[in-house]
Amino acid sequence: MKKIFVLMLSLALLACGAAAAGSAEKEEIGVVGVNDIFTVRGRLPEGYRISYKSTNPLAIVASVVSENPEKPYIELSIVFNDSYTQDGKAMKLNDVSEEDMALIRESFEENMDQTEFREVETAQGTKALVVRGNMGGQNRVDVYTIYESYEIEALVTAGEGAQDAQLTEEQVRMIVDFFSELEFIPAQK
Repeated sequence: MKKIFVLMLSLALLACGAAAAGSAEKEEIGVVGVNDIFTVRGRLPEGYRISYKSTNPLAIVASVVSENPEKPYIELSIVFNDSYTQDGKAMKLNDVSEEDMALIRESFEENMDQTEFREVETAQGTKALVVRGNMGGQNRVDVYTIYESYEIEALVTAGEGAQDAQLTEEQVRMIVDFFSELEFIPAQK
C-alpha cells in the first residue's frame, strides 16, 4: 500500500513539475502611463527579443525582433490618446462607439489595400482588432486595441531576410496569439 501511495505521489509531483515547466514566465514588456496607470506583460514569441526605441510617460515604442532574419518583424507601440477618455474615464476598445469603430477601421483602410478585419480578445477580455492588408507591395498585419486610453498596436511585416513579402497564416497566428495573451495589469494605488 505504501508503494502505491509513493508511486501516486511521485506521478502527481511529476505532473505538477511538467505543468510548471510548460507555463513559462511572462516577461514584463513595459510599464507605461501617466502616474503608472498599468503594466503590460506578455510572453515573447520563441526566439524573439524586445528592444526599446523610445519610452516616456505617454508612449513606448519597441521592436520585437527574431534572431532569425526570415521571421516576421514586430513594431510594438503603446501611445496615450486623450480622444479615448469619456467623461474623465479611461476607455478600452470594448467601450468605443460604432461610429468611432468605423473611423478606426477607415484609418486602416486609408493606409492599406485589400484590408481584412477580424476581432479577437486578449487574455483579460479586452477586444482587439486584427487588420490584414498590403502597403507598398508588402503584406502587413496590425493588431490594435485601446486600454486605459492608450492605443496599443503591434505592426507585423515580413522579416528582412524573408524570401517572400507575404506573411503566412502561421506567422499571422503567432502574432495574434502573442497579442491575445498580453496582460494589462492595473497599477497598485
